[in-house]
Amino acid sequence: LLGGSVAAELNVTVQHDATYAMDLTRGPVCSGVGDLPTGAACPLQGDVAIADCHDRLATFNGTDCVARANAVCVIDAESKWGCVFPVDG
Repeated sequence: LLGGSVAAELNVTVQHDATYAMDLTRGPVCSGVGDLPTGAACPLQGDVAIADCHDRLATFNGTDCVARANAVCVIDAESKWGCVFPVDG
């Protein structure tokens, strides 16, 4: 057995952006349907996407997609919860 530990990760897709691997130690992932989410954790500023990154995304830096801000857990018009990046203002 090798020394050290490996944290469990879950892939989280940010609406209108890429998919990020999020360490489960951040808590339950933002998801669910209805008035309250089953979790609220989303990718954080500096996280690098592991999938679905392309040059048309605002997070694309020329090489990778990197979260420019902490994503937030929001409800959509269909009462589904998911992570989104704040809109630049």
